[in-house]
Amino acid sequence: MNKWLSLSFCFCLLANLTFAQSNHTLYYDLDGKKCEASNAIFSLKASSNKHFEGIYSNGKTFFRGTIYTLDSTNFYASSFIDSCIWYYKNGKQKLVRNYDKTGLLEGVSREYYESGSLWKELNYHQNAIENNTYAEFLEDGQRYEIFEDNFNNNQSDWDLLQNETQDVKIADGHLILTGKTRDGTSRYKYLKFNKEDFIIEMKFDFQKNKKEDNGGLIYGFKDWDNYNFFYINQENFFIGTVYEGIKSYAVEDMFSAAIHDKGYNILKIISNGSDVVYTINGSLVYKSSKYNFYGNHFGAALVAKCTMRIDQLVFKQISYSAMGHGSESKAQQNVDVKATGTGFFIDASGIIATNYHVVENEKQIIVDVLDTASGTYKSYKANLLMKDEDNDLAVLKISDEQFKPMFGGIDYSFSSSHSFELGGNAFTLGFPLALAGMG
Repeated sequence: MNKWLSLSFCFCLLANLTFAQSNHTLYYDLDGKKCEASNAIFSLKASSNKHFEGIYSNGKTFFRGTIYTLDSTNFYASSFIDSCIWYYKNGKQKLVRNYDKTGLLEGVSREYYESGSLWKELNYHQNAIENNTYAEFLEDGQRYEIFEDNFNNNQSDWDLLQNETQDVKIADGHLILTGKTRDGTSRYKYLKFNKEDFIIEMKFDFQKNKKEDNGGLIYGFKDWDNYNFFYINQENFFIGTVYEGIKSYAVEDMFSAAIHDKGYNILKIISNGSDVVYTINGSLVYKSSKYNFYGNHFGAALVAKCTMRIDQLVFKQISYSAMGHGSESKAQQNVDVKATGTGFFIDASGIIATNYHVVENEKQIIVDVLDTASGTYKSYKANLLMKDEDNDLAVLKISDEQFKPMFGGIDYSFSSSHSFELGGNAFTLGFPLALAGMG
């Protein structure tokens, strides 16, 4: 018996050693499933101890990294450790992830566009995104700060409790709110945000609800006397605000065919420039101008004796302050700019004079300022302070909190008589058609 055990043990060692030393190549399809070489999108082979390299069918690198446990039938079910890099077919980096020794995501992960520009930057701790918050970038470099909770845990520290009036818990990837009275219940979080430009989205459904039971998003929330809301029931939607305890509806009990009477609904609020847009399951249902925000809380409210299951809650905001730290301005990157023009500082605090036609009908105004210390342009958000349409003049004020005066006093003068002779000398300063190369 002892001899047999010893022989078996030696056979296992020999088998493992043979496999480790072989040049065995595995082939996978687009979904990472094992397939024949003729149908493969990429192949995989070990280049050293637990270090693997994947190659696209065009010869470009697909993957480089350490695989602790390789799943030969499903590549993406493998266990990765240390730093691993995935690539696009054009050779650009697609994904860079860091894992601990147990295969859990740990540290900074970055995702890239196929152009090579940074797309997402996430910080993980034990496979979870820290604070459920990460940064996302457009290809022009514009930055979004995103809070996204999919309720796989309670990392966001929602107040969970059960009593005679409410039951709030996290289960099966949902934040579940149950109102035991007609007053319902709610949950909200504090997030410091730019009240001008943001996106809020919530995916949820009702259970054991009546036709008139409603609930949805609350935002700009200070307290129950001061907040904004976007609710639905089985057929209708409600949009409005509560100020000093007085409720005012922009829309009350309006029917929408976009609402699903059963299953999930997705409510989205998009605030951009001077407008606020409301959508239900991707359909535009209402558009309004901006109104007051009373606080920095947002979340969900159930105004009924039933249950609301929230599958996902997302808050996204454009980070103009990050633009102020950039080395390249928005105008120089040739992004979606509708018009350009030149302005002049008339006060070091950020007050600028320009032509009214430059900013006429504009929803967003971005000012590029030359940082003489670094020799680069930096972008800041500005608001229209005053306008004179008859004389084609406008006064702007930089509203970005990151803006700091880059100079002292501004020297300028005007004729004391305020009179000008016909045919007198004149000159202009500015960069018309900036995006066409003159700026």
